[in-house]
Amino acid sequence: MIPEPNQALQVMMGTLAMEIAVSMGDDYRQANVNLLAFAAMLIAQEYDRAAEVRSVENCEMRALFGRAAGAVHDVELRARLTAAAGGSDPDLRVSQLTATNNELRRLLIELHAAVEEHEAAGVARWVWAFLRRAAERRAIQLG
Repeated sequence: MIPEPNQALQVMMGTLAMEIAVSMGDDYRQANVNLLAFAAMLIAQEYDRAAEVRSVENCEMRALFGRAAGAVHDVELRARLTAAAGGSDPDLRVSQLTATNNELRRLLIELHAAVEEHEAAGVARWVWAFLRRAAERRAIQLG
């Protein structure tokens, strides 16, 4: 059996925290090793959920763009929203999902600015609701 990267990181975290850190005599070095162990735990957690989080966010933003396009006065922005709404994520590599997520977020910022400026409160609420869900999905889980 080949361990998954998140499992390997968890083993590394345990070794760093429970074996190496406790054997360090110097408090500074012990704190550094514990910090590395904590970072390994966070990286393992992010690895496990990275593709799903980005894929779900991309899908949600596209759906939001499709619903919101009609409320946007700027013709060019409306066309970009409509085009983005029809997109998909055929490449599931995290690097590609992240790049697409970043592009969609830039468009989300433009949409949010446009609807705030033109008082499209319903669309602004959709944007804030998406941002809340996105923050909850990306929250660090401790313990």
